[in-house]
Amino acid sequence: MLLLVNLLFSLLFGQPEQKFATVVIFQAGTYGRHQFDLIVEDQPLMEPMKRNTSVEFKVPAGDVDIRTEKTRYLQDSGHYVIEVEEGNTYYLQAEIAYEFPKTIMRLSVVNSNAYKKVEKKLTKISKDLLNE
Repeated sequence: MLLLVNLLFSLLFGQPEQKFATVVIFQAGTYGRHQFDLIVEDQPLMEPMKRNTSVEFKVPAGDVDIRTEKTRYLQDSGHYVIEVEEGNTYYLQAEIAYEFPKTIMRLSVVNSNAYKKVEKKLTKISKDLLNE
């Protein structure tokens, strides 16, 4: 009975609007072949993510699980959880870190000005994680 009431309510009034945040991950100004695989919420997003690239995607508000996976150019993986709020845009900059003897990729939350400075140099990619 409850299912019937919910179905009738959604037909009459529509589905409740889901609230999303936008995440932009970019790598700019890095020399060499520092590519990495990017996984968001256990979904491969970029394989590999190359330098001078940005990827934009929407996620539901809440905690977002992001991993960078090692490739032949990186010796270690990274794991990040960021909390996002609906309607906001979050910028994460990928940066190479040399921690002898390893080369790793770090993601740092930056403000929109850091992204705007390099935006023109980047190849932009949009991904739809919500419908995959």
